[in-house]
Amino acid sequence: MSIGISIRMARVSVGVRQRVLAESVGVSSNYMSLLENDKRMPSIALLERIEKAVSLRPGTLMGGTSDDQGTAFDMMASLVRTVDLNKEKIVELESHVSLLLAKMGNLEAG
Repeated sequence: MSIGISIRMARVSVGVRQRVLAESVGVSSNYMSLLENDKRMPSIALLERIEKAVSLRPGTLMGGTSDDQGTAFDMMASLVRTVDLNKEKIVELESHVSLLLAKMGNLEAG
């Protein structure tokens, strides 16, 4: 899975808008968009700030996790690769993924 897709899925999984995440890690929303669309490569320091902002373990965005959340990211990435996605479909998929992850969180809490 690409780093851009990982960033987007991490952001969506915690229900944070792109602009809000960008501000919290000190970059413009335009730059965050470029990162999520794999038009730019983030520095390791920026990846660490993003991971902290979305409460991920260090190294997760570079493929360093094997927990359930990492598995969920892998499943979502698989969906993204197998479906011909335009912007509208991506927004719809993000919405469904957010709901699914929220339900998963409720199951774990209960």
